[in-house]
Amino acid sequence: MFLLQKDIRAVDAVISQHGRTEIDNEFLALLVQAEDRRFWRHNGVDWRSVARAAVGWATCKSQSGASTIEMQLVRTVTGKYEISITRKLREMIISMGLRRKWCKASIIATYACVGYFGEEVRGAEDAALALHKRRLDECSRLRKALVAATLRRPIPGRRSREWCREVLRRARYILRHQVEAPTLAKCRQS
Repeated sequence: MFLLQKDIRAVDAVISQHGRTEIDNEFLALLVQAEDRRFWRHNGVDWRSVARAAVGWATCKSQSGASTIEMQLVRTVTGKYEISITRKLREMIISMGLRRKWCKASIIATYACVGYFGEEVRGAEDAALALHKRRLDECSRLRKALVAATLRRPIPGRRSREWCREVLRRARYILRHQVEAPTLAKCRQS
């Protein structure tokens, strides 16, 4: 229980620091599409994804981990990456607690600021600079989708053609399947 409280305090501190950061709304919509399509509708845990992952795991057909943006934020902040049910349960418990304390806008802004986008690249702003040599708000929609795609295919120290093809394929997928998402201003009002 003490370890859980220590992790909760660590995540709270990071959200307190980054939760009010202004992040490009178009990028955040792409981030949601890339990482957690039901982000705006769940309480920190997407139980549909958990069920799908459990069935996939039981039948050896899927490697989906069912992590929500909240759960990814917890993992990023705590630095706990071991593959175990215990870690996943810890992430779920903390994520549901975060959702009771923090608004979705603060959670996603924080994840955009501290997420792992590649080797020595933390946060979407740094990822945009590393990939495109420009600020995130100066990037085209495709370039923003490329930044979002690097959460699944982090920027390596040396970029290969295969990596570039994978990231471009992922970015195109994100753009094709994007749905309308609320703006941060609207979320912060509620």
